[in-house]
Amino acid sequence: NSTLIGGDVSTTAGGFIEIIGNNTMDGVVFSGDMNIPHAATLNIANSIENNGTMVLNSTGAAATTSIDFVDSGSFNGTGTLMMTSLNTLSQIRTDPGMVMTNSASHTIEGRGRILAAMVNDGLIEANIATSELLVFTNDKTNNLMMRAVNGAIMDVSGITLTQSATAQLVADGVDSEVELTNSTVDGGKMTAINGGFFEIQGSSHITDVDLLGTLNMPHAATLGVGFGTLNNGLIVVNSTLTSATTSFTFDEEIIVGGTGTIRLTRPNTLSRLVAGVDVTQGGLGTGQRLEGIGQIAIDLINHGTIAPGLSIGTMTATQPIFNSSAATFEVEVNASTADLLDSSSTIEVHGDLDVTLIDGFVPAGYWVRTVMEATEITGDFDTVNGPTPPVGLVFRHYNTGTEMLIGMTCKPDIDLSGGLNLQDVFGFLNLFNAEHPAADLAAPFGVFNLQDVFAYLASYNSGCP
Repeated sequence: NSTLIGGDVSTTAGGFIEIIGNNTMDGVVFSGDMNIPHAATLNIANSIENNGTMVLNSTGAAATTSIDFVDSGSFNGTGTLMMTSLNTLSQIRTDPGMVMTNSASHTIEGRGRILAAMVNDGLIEANIATSELLVFTNDKTNNLMMRAVNGAIMDVSGITLTQSATAQLVADGVDSEVELTNSTVDGGKMTAINGGFFEIQGSSHITDVDLLGTLNMPHAATLGVGFGTLNNGLIVVNSTLTSATTSFTFDEEIIVGGTGTIRLTRPNTLSRLVAGVDVTQGGLGTGQRLEGIGQIAIDLINHGTIAPGLSIGTMTATQPIFNSSAATFEVEVNASTADLLDSSSTIEVHGDLDVTLIDGFVPAGYWVRTVMEATEITGDFDTVNGPTPPVGLVFRHYNTGTEMLIGMTCKPDIDLSGGLNLQDVFGFLNLFNAEHPAADLAAPFGVFNLQDVFAYLASYNSGCP
């Protein structure tokens, strides 16, 4: 129950400092070992320099144990504050209106609670396996490193964490986890490596963040993304595979950049892309991949890859989709079915169509699959990458206006019906008038003339085998 102002406090040769009751340090330079046992409080007025090891709740007993900054000040020095116990048994606080700074060479580690209004210029680390370091109550600024290691959990809860451009929020190591619980991360990097991962609880938001690694969204979670968001990792929408609406939400009308994947693991609203308040349209950049069996519930501009199914499956849409010339639509086909994008709205098609045969499917003859359905399908693929057909057949796609078909058939069967009729003739003429490569059937190739028409009619008259 004392106050110590200024000077040096040090321990040597196995000696230690122990804080009993309610004490205050102001401007002290400390080195050595300091124990703050259960039920004790160390108040810091202004700043102290810690060049040793301070152990918060050194006895590990069940009583509130605190470090309180009663003024705005800093943990300076090259030392470590070790937080040993959960919840209020090890906690760091600031008085109302005060802000503490964890300096560039100082470390705060362990488990417990950081309630303080804080600027972190050093290292804050959750490092006790399966235990949680809860970072909450007051907003915080991270200018260097906050991380979970050794299978520990850092829960950023109910606050805004503002990060400088080079700052990192990290989950490093198997089962190491950083949770965002009803929080916002603005700026910097979020990096999950070596088996670590991020997890969204409740409704959380990221803006101007570069994400690398795995981010899990369990059932009923919402992740809002804003301007500057880069997904260079894997975002799993409904990672628990359970029955509750789980949403990747566009907080602003942005194109999500980066080279990552968004995986929709459950059907319909259980895994979905959706518009936020006052948002009508969102987009995916050229390096983004949207895969799975969930729902596109936002007017989507796609410059990346849409790949329905986890293996083979159906992705649904309730809003218009525009696939640009940079886009890829990727489908898999087996002996009985194929991936499907099933929309109750419209789809405009450009870019690439990539088709892969799986599960040992090696067709010897005619087959057809529906890979898109919509109220209206417009446009056409710029490039089609399909399997090599057997001799005498061609691989093609055909747009009925509401369905996109793919398959293998004889050359004159334009509409993939398996037989020949006037629809095939009309279909060829439409291709010819559009100077589509599929209608360039005769030399000189690259020139569309009557020779192409005669070549088609000769093929048509020969029939399908």
